[in-house]
Amino acid sequence: MKKLTAIFLCMLLLASTVSIVFTSSALNVSINAGLSSLKNQWVKDKSNGIEYMYYSPVKGSYDTTKYPVVIILHGKFSGDYNGHQLDGSDFAKWSSTEYQARFKNAGGAFIIMPISPGGAVSGWGTNYYDDQLFDLIDGFSAKYSKNVDNSRVSIGGWCVGGEGAVRIAAKQPERFSAVLAMVPYNGISKSEAKALADTPIWIVLSKNDTLSIYGTMGKPGWNNVKDNTNVPEKCRATVFEKYGYYDAFNHAVQYGVANDLLNQPSDSGMKTTDAKGNSITLNENNAVISWLSQQSLNDRPSHDEPEDNSCKCDCHSGNGFTRFIWKIKVFFWKIFSQSKRVCACGANHW
Repeated sequence: MKKLTAIFLCMLLLASTVSIVFTSSALNVSINAGLSSLKNQWVKDKSNGIEYMYYSPVKGSYDTTKYPVVIILHGKFSGDYNGHQLDGSDFAKWSSTEYQARFKNAGGAFIIMPISPGGAVSGWGTNYYDDQLFDLIDGFSAKYSKNVDNSRVSIGGWCVGGEGAVRIAAKQPERFSAVLAMVPYNGISKSEAKALADTPIWIVLSKNDTLSIYGTMGKPGWNNVKDNTNVPEKCRATVFEKYGYYDAFNHAVQYGVANDLLNQPSDSGMKTTDAKGNSITLNENNAVISWLSQQSLNDRPSHDEPEDNSCKCDCHSGNGFTRFIWKIKVFFWKIFSQSKRVCACGANHW
């Protein structure tokens, strides 16, 4: 009887262990299950003073797929508690099987949504917590080193979170494959645009925004991107012409982005263009999620100038007569001069 009891307890312990492993992995929840079921897939964690929630696409210990990482910073009044960042947006949809499938070349992505240690009001608009966020990213990459694709780590945010995403990416552009700036408060400065010249940027704006003012923040920020980017074909701006989304401030475009900027209200007047001015019609293969997953640090343009080792001296580059005179000079310099001068060609000019 004792043996049977021991066997039963071992089986129960094993079953609970399997359950724990399973719940920490991708659960394949359809978007049709609703936001509440999708949020249940997310895990709460903490790193160096920053609480955050994340979704993992890893299917189990056997999964060695390298997945991209998307970091999304909340706006004002969406960081009162760990979970508020999800409640204040619809980004839980990005953990659905349908949306995860849109992450190309991997079939999924990690999604990290931290809350600012400064609370909901100060948010990510200040630089007090930038180093802590870098630590979070490093720690998360180490924790999931088998599955994180460090060449495809993008950062985004809305309102002050969009401002923070731009500032943080501009501090260390070598970390981030793309920036998604949703109505970034204060826009994108010229110095930030220059720092992010090689980084694909997608900015989402609302013309009637009464918080992140389009005329003084959004539009000048997009102009700074266009004027300084080295990858204009990869940079995009989406503008809601008539109104923002769901709120009296015409500001909450994060809900539209959480829907991958697809199936927007017909009267929104939403338009998307690249930094060359080309109009873009969005679909599941080129909308926000797909665009984020296609950007990689491995595709950054190279600015290395080829080293020119050719000799510019008259002994090589001059005409026939000049080269003849030069050889005579070299002959006498070698005889009468104690010093020697060696050019790139290796000749002792004196």
